[in-house]
Amino acid sequence: TNVYTLKATVSAQFTDVKEGTWYYDYVMQAAAAGIVNGKGNGIFDPEGNVTRRDFALMTARMLNADTSSYTTSPFKDVNDNDYALGAIAYCYDKKIIGGYEDGTFRPDANISREEAAKIVCVALGLSEVKNPTETFKDDAKIQNWAKGYVYACKEAGIFGGDNGNFLPGNPITRAETAKVMVISMNK
Repeated sequence: TNVYTLKATVSAQFTDVKEGTWYYDYVMQAAAAGIVNGKGNGIFDPEGNVTRRDFALMTARMLNADTSSYTTSPFKDVNDNDYALGAIAYCYDKKIIGGYEDGTFRPDANISREEAAKIVCVALGLSEVKNPTETFKDDAKIQNWAKGYVYACKEAGIFGGDNGNFLPGNPITRAETAKVMVISMNK
């Protein structure tokens, strides 16, 4: 009998996540923690957008939530066999994520940075910051409903900016989400 030892490293799993990039450590930590997965064939797609479905899934994973008892969709556009059903239903039940007035969740829609900030803020139980000590250069572009959440995340060190801007309406990327989830996981 021969005994062999195999060693696999997380860093080898994504061919498009290179050492030296700002997001490398975050993606590797998020993958090791089971928060993020690749898109198959060794691809992570760090600059790809994140859907509302996948952000709910990553949030539930970051919280280490048991979603197994959630088997019925609270939204008319999320099927009971959706791969993220448990996470979506859990996040809805815990008031972390809401839907739209028409009873939809819009799982395939890209999630914006300000929507992501609200979800993370609520998930972590952070208090909204109404009078931030420092604002983003594009503060006027942040919707009023989101400002307290955005600045709570900023002051907690979860969300940063891009050259002083928050870019609130931009879709959050997979690399940015990995960073947000890793920082949030350690709060």
